[in-house]
Amino acid sequence: DCGSRDIKYVSYRHGKLADMNWNSECGASMGFTIELLEKYYNLDYGKLAVPDRTFSITCGVLGMSHIFDAVTSGITEAEAVARFVKGIALNAYRFSGSPETLYLSGGLCDNPLFVGSLPCNVIPLGRYVLIKGLGKTAREHLSIAL
Repeated sequence: DCGSRDIKYVSYRHGKLADMNWNSECGASMGFTIELLEKYYNLDYGKLAVPDRTFSITCGVLGMSHIFDAVTSGITEAEAVARFVKGIALNAYRFSGSPETLYLSGGLCDNPLFVGSLPCNVIPLGRYVLIKGLGKTAREHLSIAL
């Protein structure tokens, strides 16, 4: 799940839980930063090609310095942001254990540049899949009307 404030994953092997983790530090503001950059530079991620090159990014907020450095060296804003998004996608991919298939949820499901930058088979589940799942659980098990 790649969202605005954090990244989390659950990994299964042979139908059993194999691993899970949550990163609210290096994943902090990842989705928010990507959406903010799209608006700030007036870009459309649906129209940007996945770049051949990328930036080595460990954090969404700190990674923005790569964009500013690239733009001042003559790279277009669109190319710099695309490299940033690809770097974030690769970081998320490695964090989740470099799977062959990734079932992606959260806001970045709606970002074709992010999804296209992941070097694996990606199955987008939707932006609100976790919230919908929590609502269903609450209705079924806690008798809460939502």
